[in-house]
Amino acid sequence: MRKSSLLATTASILFLSAGSVHADETFRLTMGMSEAPDSPSHMAAERISELAAERSDGRLQIDVHPGGALGSVSSMIEGTTTGSIDLYWGGISWYENFNPDFKIFSIGWGFQNEDHMLRFMDTDRFEEMKENLRETRNLRMISHHGLRSPRRLICTVPVESPDDLDGVRVRVPDQPIYLQTWEAVGADPVRIDYGEAYLALQQGIADCVENPIEGLYAMSFYEQTDYLMYTDHLLNPYTVVVNEQTFQELGEELQEILIQAALEGSEYYVSIRDEEEATALSQMEEAGIEVIRPDLQPFAERSRELARELEADGEWTEGLFDYVFDLASES
Repeated sequence: MRKSSLLATTASILFLSAGSVHADETFRLTMGMSEAPDSPSHMAAERISELAAERSDGRLQIDVHPGGALGSVSSMIEGTTTGSIDLYWGGISWYENFNPDFKIFSIGWGFQNEDHMLRFMDTDRFEEMKENLRETRNLRMISHHGLRSPRRLICTVPVESPDDLDGVRVRVPDQPIYLQTWEAVGADPVRIDYGEAYLALQQGIADCVENPIEGLYAMSFYEQTDYLMYTDHLLNPYTVVVNEQTFQELGEELQEILIQAALEGSEYYVSIRDEEEATALSQMEEAGIEVIRPDLQPFAERSRELARELEADGEWTEGLFDYVFDLASES
């Protein structure tokens, strides 16, 4: 729960004005995340906590709770909107539940590569999306720089084309666009919480799980599967959002410390992701996983057809998909 509590022992601490804090006031905040303990994403979250504590001389403490210890992703983000959780570290596409324009990050093969996505996140249009989150949901996005490796597919069956997905049960999170994307490319998606995905593979409830390689390895999905497909269907960078009321209570000095810690922690994640992914891939291959690199064009074509249908149905702001799509050709 959001603490924002005064831990100093002196009784002379006074608020100087609304939103300001005494130099001795200490805040203990909670950060939720779904990824496994000791995964690169957890290491990055702990780096954010360490930087915040170090630069604030211990006045800003962040307790990181990995592995969905604070609930499902949806419940953690909802908790951050209400203030029962202070911070959330996780994928950007989840904010589609609060602003439909974020669904653009959930459309498979919507961004061709990292540079394409970065161009979009450097636009006024993306800034407007972030501001809408703050104004309507109390979610201030202080970092969207945890650039993840592409999401890939790990399965009990080989997949080289959309035809190979006929009848294949792909685990998806509780996000409609994910489900619709996998239906569009021929799969039979099933909604299963990430923490329950391993058991779903083990029991045959799901045939596939999708995630970046580091996540697939950290959750040991390779123990229940045989094939890893480089589908590269989503990028979905990690973000840090903070409850707006919590943020305002910190005061300017701690606000700046928190922002910088979030940015540098995100950059730290990027600095370790490739090496961690290479190690994870090597371990999975040693365990017997076969790597397949399918032709992505047939998947992308089906997904783009879906995107245009969704936009026509009013799933997000009219013209957004073409706006994003056109950015791919910019130098």
